[in-house]
Order: sequence, then C-alpha cells, then structure tokens
Amino acid sequence: MRWAVASDIGNRIVELRDVLGIDGKELAESAGVLPSQLSVWIHGPQRPPRSRLDAWAKREGWPVEIFAEGGAMPSAVASRLRGSRSLRLAVSEPAAGYGAPRGPHDA
Repeated sequence: MRWAVASDIGNRIVELRDVLGIDGKELAESAGVLPSQLSVWIHGPQRPPRSRLDAWAKREGWPVEIFAEGGAMPSAVASRLRGSRSLRLAVSEPAAGYGAPRGPHDA
C-alpha cells in the first residue's frame, strides 16, 4: 500500500501518546528509537521515514492510517476500535520480539 507521511505527523505522535496514556520514553521504546529522535519527529525538522512508521504500526497491530496523510487521527481510530483490539491493548500486549535491540543505540 502506498501512502505518504502525514504533514501533521508531530501532532499525530503526540495524540498517539495521549491516547495510549504513556510517556514519551515509553512511546519511543514502542517506536524503536531514542526519546531524542522521537522529539525530533514531533518538533521537527525531521519527519520519520515511512518505512519506520509502517513497521511500527505493523509491529503494534495498529492501522498505518494513523501516520498517513489524510488518515484518521489516533483518537478516532481508538474510539472506532473500542470493544475490539484497541490501541491501548496493542501496546500493553506487544508483538513477539518487542523490546529486542533494533539498532546500535539499543546495544
């Protein structure tokens, strides 16, 4: 599926953190990056690579639309998923291999 990273990606990441009820450090761990990298994505000037967001969404069981231009915001997706697999549940029950080192900064 072809999609573009949302122009408001920083707002989407902040909203995702709020919907999940976790802090920035926990969200960075979920994304597989350092908190400083997550902050750069939120405040600019760098946007996360589409491949990183796609892998993050897939690993956590989230629809990638929460990161996509024109896609639903995380709060809208979470309310749509209530009663089934919510965004909060996806983080509290991570996929196999979650937490494993993902790069040189995790060693």
